[in-house]
Amino acid sequence: MKSFKSGLGVQLQSFIDYKHSLGYSYHAGEFYLHDFDQFCYRTGVKNILTKELAESWIIYREKASHDPYHSCVSAIREFGRYIQSIGEAETYLLSDRFVIHRYRPTPYFSQIKR
Repeated sequence: MKSFKSGLGVQLQSFIDYKHSLGYSYHAGEFYLHDFDQFCYRTGVKNILTKELAESWIIYREKASHDPYHSCVSAIREFGRYIQSIGEAETYLLSDRFVIHRYRPTPYFSQIKR
């Protein structure tokens, strides 16, 4: 298990421990939250999830990975909800401006001549 380095590291580890205690393996979420931690560490973030921080990380991920599905959005949104639930009311919750786009194929039915 990787350790967290940023000012939000204790809260990030607490959140992941919470998810594991509920029975979730949470591998993808853990991956994104470690990436978020590295981003926070590089930018010198203290210990609060702000709007600027959350949104700049989402934009950074989008540019770095070209991920059209925004898979990282739910991890940071859930983390914000968790932090608020344990009493950090000033924590930012990611807005609905950032949504996860899922590919839904449109079926094509050709007409069969008999």
